[in-house]
Amino acid sequence: MLNLKYARNGLAAATVAPFAAWAYQAVGAPEKQVDQAWSFDMWCLEMQLYPAKRCDAHTPEDLQDYQQYRADVEKYRQEQQSRAKRDQDLLSRFNRNLPGPPSATTR
Repeated sequence: MLNLKYARNGLAAATVAPFAAWAYQAVGAPEKQVDQAWSFDMWCLEMQLYPAKRCDAHTPEDLQDYQQYRADVEKYRQEQQSRAKRDQDLLSRFNRNLPGPPSATTR
């Protein structure tokens, strides 16, 4: 009977451990945040590696491509924020179901 208890506890620990590691990565670990998009000049010179003359010209095609880049950065930032909120909610629900004193994340 005692061996069955140890086996059950080991199985429970093995089941919870990967989730705990994921939760740390998702919420506890420092995250990289995209604050804002690069300026047109930085995008043109550093990201696209266009010559300076082309960047100074501000062609309509380049401006359109830059606007698409800015829209992509904003979309990515919003997705990251919603993912972080969802992960925090999951971790908060998980912590409420654990026995013991409440953790700092649920206060």
